[in-house]
Formats: sequence, C-alpha cells, structure tokens
Amino acid sequence: EHAGGGWNDPPRQDGLDTIYILSDGYPNAGVQDRAEVFERVVQAARYKMVSIHTVSLGPKKGSGQDMLMKISDATGGTHVTR
Repeated sequence: EHAGGGWNDPPRQDGLDTIYILSDGYPNAGVQDRAEVFERVVQAARYKMVSIHTVSLGPKKGSGQDMLMKISDATGGTHVTR
C-alpha cells in the first residue's frame, strides 16, 4: 500500500521506492514455495518500481540465500550476507 495502493493501482509519487529485507530466506508462514515467493515479490516490485535490498542471515550458502540474491538482482537492489 505504501508504494501506491492496491495491486493494480499505479505507483504513488510520494510512495516508497526501496525495501530492505533481513532474512534467512526460508519462508515459514503463508506461501512456502520459494519459487512462488520469488515470482510474487519480483512481479510486485517491478510493477511498483521498488528496489529491494537483501541481507541474508544464517548459512552462507543455500537456497534461502540464493532466493534473496535473486530478488535483489531482479529488482535492482544489492545483496549482502552476514
């Protein structure tokens, strides 16, 4: 909503344009399939013109970190591992 209302509403001039995610990259509520999470997040971010920067916490390598890296790459953000 902060990026411009509902899913189909155009982005707002005063809306957010950057999101930071701190996560281990493993979904634990709602949609559990990482491929579906990736597609939904990237589709919404592209439509709303939002960059997503990710910080992965936990294991250095794995599919959770890989998903976060893909999200930041696909939306023009950056990724770091801590």
